[in-house]
Amino acid sequence: IGVRELGATATGWPAELVRTGMAPFASAVAVVGAMTLHLALLIISSRYYHDATRSGNRLSPRYFRRNALASSAILLCILAGALSGAGGLSNTSVVFGALWLVEKYVELHLHEGWHGWTLVFLLSLTMYRASLWLHDHPAFVVGVFEFEA
Repeated sequence: IGVRELGATATGWPAELVRTGMAPFASAVAVVGAMTLHLALLIISSRYYHDATRSGNRLSPRYFRRNALASSAILLCILAGALSGAGGLSNTSVVFGALWLVEKYVELHLHEGWHGWTLVFLLSLTMYRASLWLHDHPAFVVGVFEFEA
């Protein structure tokens, strides 16, 4: 018994109605679910999240476990989206992967005490290059709204 058949059995609706009736929402569920998951993991993997540092500049083992969880979830969602044809899931995970990398660089930059304007310049330059890439690859944005089941 598949998940769709189980859902049809639980609701009492025919399996075909569940299969065709829920199809328009597949992309939205994949994107919003991935956004919720990755946003939560992005927050808890931050150096500035509660209990990331025990004393002084030492990072707790929880910090490393949370970062391992966040990075592995991002990679698994990219893989799951690519294998299942859910471009929205894959593309959303790629975006949050980039945000996670930027967050880790910002944490390093601030921890080392490097100049703040250098950080602003580098982030602006990165966003400029990302906007040029997205302009050249509109299929990446369109892929968020497509789902092939």
